[in-house]
This record gives sequence, structure tokens and C-alpha cells, in this order.
Amino acid sequence: SLVGIPLFSVYQNYSSFIKYSWNSTGDLVLQRLEIQLQFKRDSDKKTGELLIFSEKKGGIFFAVGIYDNFITVIFNFGNGVRIVKSHDELSVSRVWHYLVTGYSGQQVYIFIDNQPKVLYTCYEKLSYLDFTSALFIGGIPFNAILPKSVLLFFSSGFIGALYKLSLRTDSPYFTPILFKKLQNDLTETTNIQLENSLGIVMEAQSCQNQLCNNNGSCHEQENVFYCICLHPNKGILCQDTVLPCVEYNPCHPSSACYSDNNFDINCDCAFGKSGLFCQTNLVISIPFFNDKSYLLLPGLNIALYTSMEMYFRPDKINGLLFYVANNMNVSSSGDFLAIGLYSGYVLVRFNLGRNTVTLLSRTCVTTNNINRLHFQRINNQAVMKLNDDIYVGVRSSPLAVSLDVNSNFYVGGVPDFSVINTDISSEIKSNFVGCITHFKVNDKLYMLNSSNTDIVGRNIGEYNSCINNNCLNNASCSAEADYSYRCNCLLGFSGVFCEEELKTMTVASFDGSGYWMGQIETV
Repeated sequence: SLVGIPLFSVYQNYSSFIKYSWNSTGDLVLQRLEIQLQFKRDSDKKTGELLIFSEKKGGIFFAVGIYDNFITVIFNFGNGVRIVKSHDELSVSRVWHYLVTGYSGQQVYIFIDNQPKVLYTCYEKLSYLDFTSALFIGGIPFNAILPKSVLLFFSSGFIGALYKLSLRTDSPYFTPILFKKLQNDLTETTNIQLENSLGIVMEAQSCQNQLCNNNGSCHEQENVFYCICLHPNKGILCQDTVLPCVEYNPCHPSSACYSDNNFDINCDCAFGKSGLFCQTNLVISIPFFNDKSYLLLPGLNIALYTSMEMYFRPDKINGLLFYVANNMNVSSSGDFLAIGLYSGYVLVRFNLGRNTVTLLSRTCVTTNNINRLHFQRINNQAVMKLNDDIYVGVRSSPLAVSLDVNSNFYVGGVPDFSVINTDISSEIKSNFVGCITHFKVNDKLYMLNSSNTDIVGRNIGEYNSCINNNCLNNASCSAEADYSYRCNCLLGFSGVFCEEELKTMTVASFDGSGYWMGQIETV
């Protein structure tokens, strides 16, 4: 069937709108909402609402529109109002604009036309939309139903045409909304007109004008034209490019999709998820961290006093173990406390508002073994002890004694090193790799396992000491209670890693863990 292109207008301060009942039960909590649409403005107006989801209760909402000629997303997921805008203003030379926006897991993003993608990471545990009210497209019946913070930016509706509006939630695929065949699902419309048919309706425009870009082929139907695009181009005029994780996102809704090379799809798994697409539930008893992992834990009041115990088994000699800051969106200012591994030593740095001070352990950590770290700070004085070594201490400026931080605790790493203080990122440039078996701050022992429902994390695995074992000659591996592993040698080999081949064996010896199996021949 042909596609209907709705036209929106504003008359005497009343906006055209479409009301779409997305979920009538109101009990579907979504961790992913992604929106794809194309639009054409018919006015010089630089402000207008494109669409909004808003709960009837609780003040949680997600709104998309144009403000001061920027695509602007305003949302509240239970931790206050946040505003994200496009990288640049909308181009006045483009007739149709292509927009993909939404949130997936902890990340909110905007992609408009061919501008750089804008990505905003939420550093708190979120309360996602549950769609207890409808989706309003293009405008609203009256402003009273909008949150006040939205009215400050989108005080009126959109003027122009919307094309191919689609939504994606749990499914990897987008669901089209503005199609004629779906008009029965639109519960209410006001002042909506439809352009004639598929494609773009323009006076005196036809395929003779060669409007399709990037070698797209032009076709005419019922006095209008439309473009069929060559991969990887898309859009009404084939001027846009297909984005990885946009047209197809196989990652679980709680995860984040990303691409390092604009071709391959990678999934960052939420805590308790694993697999190529984060589709498998994972029970975690001892968390294992790789270079893309971190845990986000509820913070405590550590302003004047901080006591920390951490037991960890590192696989690499560099990596961030702990970070907390006054502001996670400013990389060069504000109070912070950071602990990490630097060339095998434990490095502690903190700033109470005056100067950054450093603590460095006297000895190195032991890889592939459990290391015990104790750190304590009282006002401007701090001490640290690694394993059985003596304490080392440092004192910062006496003019500042309080660590004023308001972020949650990051354990094992951070999602983005560009937002942490440069006094630590200049030395430690990667996340921790290994396992953490014990973490205690002041009097609170954090349970770093699946029983803790307050944990938010990314790419956390279940620790298995046999994953990176060095067993040789087809020996099997057994995990030990002290987080180490044991190599079980085949007959004819010995050594810690079964690296020694026995040339002759006259007397067999057993240590309680081995066995010999033979076959008895019957006569």
C-alpha cells in the first residue's frame, strides 16, 4: 500500500497532532526506545515539537523536537531533566532531514542527516518509560499535559511534513507508525492532511530533474516521483547513509550497540547478560572485568572520611580500579578520588579542591594472584597498604579537607575516559582486567554478584581461573578455591603446566588428584 505523508500546522496557537496509543496496558517497561523519521519543514520557525512520550504519573518523559534550529532531546528518567542537542544546526539547504534518536541502556543518542553522531551517557540507574500514556506526534491538544521543562523548549507544534516514522523497542527491527494501513491504530488526529502518495510531492518536479543522489534510480507513479537507493545510501533523495546499530540492532534491549569500523556490530552487555548479542542470562558470583567492563554502585558519604578494602586478582598491570568525582562530565576540574594500577604499582590520586596529590605503593601487585589493598583518608591525610607491605602516606593542602563528590562509585573502570579527571587519565588509560573478590567502603560491604539488584554494569563476566590458563600438551584445567588453577597432565607429562615430557617411567606415584586407567585383556 502507498505511504501517507501527514502535514502538520499551527493555527491560532493550536497545533496539529496525531495521538498514537502505543501500549494500552501500561505495564511494559522498556530499556530501549529508538525513533527513526524523516521530516520537511514548511516554515522559517526554528522551534517545534516532533514527538513526546510522557507518563501520566511520575514525571518521566522523552521528548524530541527542534529548538533554536537544533534537534533537541529532553528527557527525565527519574534522575532529573536532561537535555541533549544535535552537533550542528539543521541545514537550510536540505529539503528533507533524516533523524534517528532514542535511548538504549544507559545511552541517549542523536543522529541527524550526515552530522556527527551525538552520544550522551547517563551515569545513574534509570527508571525507564512504561508508556502509561500515548505517543503524541507533531504536537499536542493542549499545553497543560506537557511537563513544564518541555514547554520551555517546545511551546508549539511542528510545521511541515513527517515521513516514515518508525519505532523500535525490544525488537531488532523498526515498526512503521505513519502508514495508511495503520491509520486505524491512530486513536485521535487533529488538522492532519496527507500528501497524495509515495515519495515527495513537489510542483514541476519529476525524474527529469535528477533529484536522486548517489546514483539512486528515479521512478514516477501517479504524478509523483520516488527514489530507489543503492546500498549503503537511503532516504527520500538517497542522500543519507545506513548506520550500523540503527537499521538493525540485534543487541538485547538492556545493552548498548556500537561499531568501531562502521561495519561490524558489537554489543555492550548489561550486568547479568552475556553472549554475542547479550541474549543469555548470566549468574555472577565473582565478577570478571575486561577492558570494556565497569560496575556502577550507589555512592556513600565519604566527604571527611574514606576507608576502603579491595581484594583483586589482576591479569594486566595497568587499569582503573576505582573512580568517584564531583562531576562526571568535566575532565579537568572538581574533586575526585581515583585508584588504579600503573605499571604494576597501585596509584592513588585525589583532589579536595586545592591540589592533586599522589600515593604510590612501594611494591608491585602480583598478577594471577589475589592482592589486598587498604586505603584510608581522614580529612586531608591519606594512607595506603598493599598486601603485607608497610603503609605509605600523603597529605594534601590543609586549606581543603572535604572530598565533595556526588557521582556513584565506578569499580573496575569507567564507560568513557574522556570525562574523568585528566590528572588520572594521563597515567591510567584503560580499565582493569581481572577479578575483584571483595569491595568494602567505610562500613558497607558491597556484594558484587547477581544477588545485588542495585548494580549497574557493562560487560561483566563470571570469573573462571581456567579461561586464560597456560596448561600444555592437552592437559585439562581445574579451578581452585584460591582463584588459581591446576593443570591435570596426561600420562607421560609432568610439571606445573604439564610442560615436561617423561621419557621413561618405572614407578608410578599418585598425589591424591591423579589416576591411571588401563584395559584388562580377557584370555
